Amino acid sequence: MSIDPHADELNNPACYLPQPHDAKFITENLQPMGPIGPWATGKVDWSPMAGLTGTRPVVDRYSITRFSPSEWRAKNFETVKNTNQVFDRALRNQHHSKTSQMRISAMVDKTQSETTDNVRQRAHLIDKWKTTLGAAIKAMADEISILEEERVRLKKSLVILELPESIAKECLDKRCGRPDTELVRDAPEEELINELALIAEIRQLLKKTLEDFEQQQVENRSARQRLEYDWSDKKEAYEMDSANAHLQNKSTTIMFRPGAVRQPPE
Repeated sequence: MSIDPHADELNNPACYLPQPHDAKFITENLQPMGPIGPWATGKVDWSPMAGLTGTRPVVDRYSITRFSPSEWRAKNFETVKNTNQVFDRALRNQHHSKTSQMRISAMVDKTQSETTDNVRQRAHLIDKWKTTLGAAIKAMADEISILEEERVRLKKSLVILELPESIAKECLDKRCGRPDTELVRDAPEEELINELALIAEIRQLLKKTLEDFEQQQVENRSARQRLEYDWSDKKEAYEMDSANAHLQNKSTTIMFRPGAVRQPPE
């Protein structure tokens, strides 16, 4: 039976697919084998047992007929079926890819928006602390200046304190030069001795206060240095966060890095 190559137009299976008459028994399709080898029995068929009985044609230099047309069409049908399955899987994968791309794009946009807001808030917070540090640095500088003025005054006071001390000592020395009959411990001498003792206490107090001032100055300068370092870090961080907060996907300063789109494990 000839197969119409335009079978599709007659609502029949295509010529390369299984036909209705292929369902007949295989034994009806027995054909003479011909001179293809001394092992042949004179008949050929394409039944499932043909490979065991030796009746399936053998491909050699005399013949290339290995399979029947019905087997060829069945193989084509299986190939088309597998192709359709692969195509269906490809369509599903394409759908999943598009869905995943849309989901990841939405997730990336949301994360980018949240990150930008967080960076902007962080920049405002850093600017607030930078302003606070600037005020603290100014206050510390004022305190250092005031303490320096007081330290200079203390040093001058120590120098000026030598004047009454020298006067009191000179008075005592003069009184020691009196005649023996006049060497008495009277009230003026007691006052001079008390004055020298008071001057010594004042000098000791001024020296201790001066040492405290100098120690406080060292601590104040160290604190101001730390504040200035912190203010410098805050300034640099604020400039970076401010620049990052204004970045967009179309910014010309963006640099692409390998692995930047790698999604971290959940």
